[in-house]
Amino acid sequence: MPEPTADEPILLEPILKARIWGGGRLRTVFQNGKTDGAGPIGEAWLTSDRADTSSRVAAGTYAGLALGERIAIDPAAVYGALQPPARFPLLVKWIEACDVLSVQVHPSFEQARKLGETDAGKMEAWVVIDAEPGARLIRGFQPGTTRYEIESTIDAGTLERHLKWVNVAKGDAVFVAPGIVHAIGAGLVLLEVQNNSDTTYRFFDW
Repeated sequence: MPEPTADEPILLEPILKARIWGGGRLRTVFQNGKTDGAGPIGEAWLTSDRADTSSRVAAGTYAGLALGERIAIDPAAVYGALQPPARFPLLVKWIEACDVLSVQVHPSFEQARKLGETDAGKMEAWVVIDAEPGARLIRGFQPGTTRYEIESTIDAGTLERHLKWVNVAKGDAVFVAPGIVHAIGAGLVLLEVQNNSDTTYRFFDW
């Protein structure tokens, strides 16, 4: 196999993920993307090095190789002098939400280990690419909310009164640390950067 050249970028094919809460914008933006599933597109995975979904090189000398295979040819070009991890540590995606997503929470790396998860803990950050007027998302609870109130309102289906809704607009950035409940609201297109993990606990659904 030929040696990589320093000036050849790693261009990856987007992977379009069907989601019931998705829309039609991501298919238009990423017309060269490969569709995974049937229905509206809710996510466009731009950088993924997971066993179940791996980005592939779109062009150049190594077109068709999985991201992990491409990195393995010249790991120093990506990680420098660092010891290469087992897989690329970030998952980068676009999200289009035409409905409110479920309320979720992610553990830290330490919590995931203690809980015996096979995948790592997870934190994520969002950048708002576009937002309809009045668009908002959930990040955390209202100040003073108690554990009893959370548990009782989950059972009653009225948790929403304790959730902290945040109005957002194009260009805003939101960091979601492990342990913070969160949800994406309707009318948003986001860029999400997260740890390469799928350790997610669904806290509440509508």
